[in-house]
Amino acid sequence: KKGSRVVVIDDVATSGASLIETILSLRKKGIKVKMVVVLVDRNEGAKERLRKIGYKLYSIFNIEDFRKRQLV
Repeated sequence: KKGSRVVVIDDVATSGASLIETILSLRKKGIKVKMVVVLVDRNEGAKERLRKIGYKLYSIFNIEDFRKRQLV
């Protein structure tokens, strides 16, 4: 609802396009995004693109965490 403050949470960030689309949609509705969190950042530009529109991307893991363990 208008005036709400939210955290956007997603499983994986790649380019950041879907996260940015979500943020812009929420802004249009008068909802303030306080934080953006993903489980895995694939290190393919999402962090940089979100920074350009004023948000820091927080991730629990990045793709390198899985490569080190040979899971990817």
